[in-house]
Amino acid sequence: MNTEIAAQVFGGNRPSTKWYQIKSDSLRIIFPEELESQARDISKSGHWILQHQNKLGNRHKNISIILQNQTTIANGYVGMAPRRSEFFMMPELSNIELTSIPWHLQLSLHEMRHVAQFNNFNKGIARSMGWLLGEQGQALGMNAIIPNWFWEGDAVNQETQFTGQGRGRLPFFFNGYRSLWLENKNYNFQKLRSGSFKHYIPDHYQLGYLMVQYGENKFGNQFWKNVTHRALKLQSPVYSFQHAIKQESKLNYRKFVRNAFDFYKDSFDLAKDNRNNELITQKERNNVITYEYPYQMEDGSLLALRSSYRNIPQWVKINESGEVKKLRVKDISQQSYYSYKNNMVVYTAYETHPRWGWENYSVIKLWDINSDEVRQITTKTRLFQPDISSDEKKIVAVHSGTDMKSSLTLIDAATREINYLTNNDAHTYTFPRFTEDNASVITAVRNAKG
Repeated sequence: MNTEIAAQVFGGNRPSTKWYQIKSDSLRIIFPEELESQARDISKSGHWILQHQNKLGNRHKNISIILQNQTTIANGYVGMAPRRSEFFMMPELSNIELTSIPWHLQLSLHEMRHVAQFNNFNKGIARSMGWLLGEQGQALGMNAIIPNWFWEGDAVNQETQFTGQGRGRLPFFFNGYRSLWLENKNYNFQKLRSGSFKHYIPDHYQLGYLMVQYGENKFGNQFWKNVTHRALKLQSPVYSFQHAIKQESKLNYRKFVRNAFDFYKDSFDLAKDNRNNELITQKERNNVITYEYPYQMEDGSLLALRSSYRNIPQWVKINESGEVKKLRVKDISQQSYYSYKNNMVVYTAYETHPRWGWENYSVIKLWDINSDEVRQITTKTRLFQPDISSDEKKIVAVHSGTDMKSSLTLIDAATREINYLTNNDAHTYTFPRFTEDNASVITAVRNAKG
């Protein structure tokens, strides 16, 4: 999860919010009353994880974790200045991108690894800078030596090893590198490490997992502990992390990276993935373009959501010759998902509270393509992944509550009345769709055990 979050959000929470805490010898969980069950789970799992994740060392230091439940953003972070963690208790609704582990346990697995990293990286240059500049100096020393791909790759590795799931077990997680190698795009490591404004580069989570997993499998469980400790002690004043890898693996850094990528190329068996695809749209030089959720329109053309490195998300119409015509820019949203029926598009938009910084919403909007009119159907709601019936009278959507309970809602498009179809806290509902006759709704679900 993102570690680059501001220390405070302006406005914060409402004063009426009642906060509780659970304290142990390693964690303090601060939570609103309705999340007591999740707080107890996080306290137990977090304590167990900190006791058993000794691959980087055995240092422990107490940390406070705040459970924020008023946001519609799925995320979490651990920060050093001040030392704390915040879990954004909005579940990730995609069953493809982040496995089916219950969201609060997914956060616990990932963020507790960052806690262990902070605990065990406070040595050498980081410790010295901490003496001089406090927590900010310590954080600067750690991040100057340890690359961001290691921080996140190591945390994803823990997700994968401590559960039967985790992103390291998902084919989706490797699609970026698989696609590059299928196209024979063997970029140098500096480009893969730093990213590009011209070409598609998988993010540092994916790069980090490949590197961390390879190092551990090839050189043993203590490999990264020894590498990070050598690096922080500045045994080489220049490129100390790369030098530490060379000392531990007996390979220079370029050879280590090349061997790691060759290992994964062989394990992916790319020869089986080669296939010929007919391009509908044209490529653009030095630009990455994404088309999502294509629908065939009544005139035979395609409607799709198009985004690129040069343009914000916008709906486009693609005719049979591949010509792309811009229709409308999409509102700011936490998700790109939308549904289309009979020239009507239903989608969600992100809205903030004018006063309370932690409080934001996901509202439903309806766009009539013919008239280009947009109607806001709901206000101050937490609704996601909507679908519209073919008669355009009803909208079904997923409601994700501040208590982390999931339900399906049925909304009257004319009166905007919201009715709850389900309220089963044992399941998370995702991607509901009306059947052709509008008499039923089909939805994917995942249970509390994933």
